[in-house]
Amino acid sequence: MRSTVRILVGRALVIGLLFPTSLASPRVGSATLVRQLKFKHGQTTASVGAVLKPETNHVYRLRAKAGQEAHVHLLLSGKEKARTGDVLFTVQHVGSYIPGTDTQFLEGIYSTGNIDWSGKLPVTGQYEIWVFNPAVSDHFFKHPLGYRLEVTIK
Repeated sequence: MRSTVRILVGRALVIGLLFPTSLASPRVGSATLVRQLKFKHGQTTASVGAVLKPETNHVYRLRAKAGQEAHVHLLLSGKEKARTGDVLFTVQHVGSYIPGTDTQFLEGIYSTGNIDWSGKLPVTGQYEIWVFNPAVSDHFFKHPLGYRLEVTIK
C-alpha cells in the first residue's frame, strides 16, 4: 500500500514538473468562452465589447499573415471599480511554437498579461487573444467587469 502511494505521489510530482502552469495564466477551473473575431470587409480594426464574469476567460480567435502589424488594446468600462491589472490579455499563436523560440506567446507579451500591445506577427496562422483576471491579481473581482477589446491588423 505504501509503495503504491509513493508511486502515485512521485508520478504527480513528475507531471507537475513537466507541465507547470504560469502564475498569470487564466484561473484554473474557470469557464472559457470562445469567439471568432471578425473584421468587416475592407476594415483593419475590429472592436468587441463584453462582460467578463468572475472565474471566466474570453478567447478571441483570428487568422493573420506573417509580417502583418498588429495592435491590441483593452479598455475597462468607465463605470467599473476595476484597477489596472484586474483584467488583462495575452496573445498567442495557435499550434506549434513560434520559430526560433520555445513559446507560443508573441514577443512583448508579458507572462503576467497586457492592456496594450503592438508588434509584427511572426507566422501565418491562427492567433488567440485571451482576456482574463490573472491568478496573480491581489484583487480577484467578485462581480462582472465590462471591457472593450480593440484589435487592428494591417
